[in-house]
Amino acid sequence: MTRSTSPGRAAKRRLSIMRCVVAAAAALSIGATSLASGAAQATTTQQINASTAGTPTFVDGRAQPTFAGEEVIREDLWVEAPVDSDFDGVNDLVHVEVAR
Repeated sequence: MTRSTSPGRAAKRRLSIMRCVVAAAAALSIGATSLASGAAQATTTQQINASTAGTPTFVDGRAQPTFAGEEVIREDLWVEAPVDSDFDGVNDLVHVEVAR
């Protein structure tokens, strides 16, 4: 038995899958960038921690951020993404960790 689908439904499904792939690729590239910069900064963590807030710190000719860690505000958020990856008719919720 063959299952027939309308061309419109198939196009919507392909578009939804493409959106998921794009969202996943963006998340992976952001994560890879964060990991790469985190690895590069790991070698200079001691130098950065040795400086006080407000005192400029330079490593390899680049300015490094200096701030007091206790002032960092961390939040966990759920954001509605414009993607319905499980095809339940409702946009997906994505977990986001924010540090500011």
